[in-house]
Amino acid sequence: MALHIDAARLKNMQTNSYFDIRSKIETGDFLFCSGNYAFSSMIKAFTGSVWSHVGVLVVLEELDRIFVLESVEDSGVRFVPLSNYFENYENGSPYEGEIVIAKADDSIRSRLKPGLDWALERIGNDYDDKEVVRIAGRITLGSGRYNRDDNYICSELIEGMWRVAGHPIEFDRRGFVTPETIWCNSIVTEYVKVD
Repeated sequence: MALHIDAARLKNMQTNSYFDIRSKIETGDFLFCSGNYAFSSMIKAFTGSVWSHVGVLVVLEELDRIFVLESVEDSGVRFVPLSNYFENYENGSPYEGEIVIAKADDSIRSRLKPGLDWALERIGNDYDDKEVVRIAGRITLGSGRYNRDDNYICSELIEGMWRVAGHPIEFDRRGFVTPETIWCNSIVTEYVKVD
């Protein structure tokens, strides 16, 4: 299980080249991001975490490609090459922020298939803009509750995938799941910062 880390620890973490660690990535591993974008900063401020995004990695050996299954605000649920984060995330530039690849516990990863199938079936579903507003309300007003629907913020997609796989991730005391909630779950074992 990974423990909460602050921005200074993340910044000072030893960095490895994506191409050096690429061969160690397995389906079910996680992509954690600490973005420098305006929306990322808002997420980090509201959640009290360095993490603004989470996705799951899928290795397609027959294509020699690694993909990220994720939900992002401008596209919804999508399946994109992980290399985009390092080469062409936006307008020909790499992702602006810190990227960490985290290993999924092997005993839990072995049960991933039904959850991964569930998540892949959601490609094309919308990003859950309304949940972002509800989360902000729960944080600032202390009211409201989670409503499960077919739109997903990044952490809802990952939580749903692992729930279907038989490893539910508990929502935090405020009633939502964030990238930090997943980071601090027993499913995350070791991790490496990547550029």
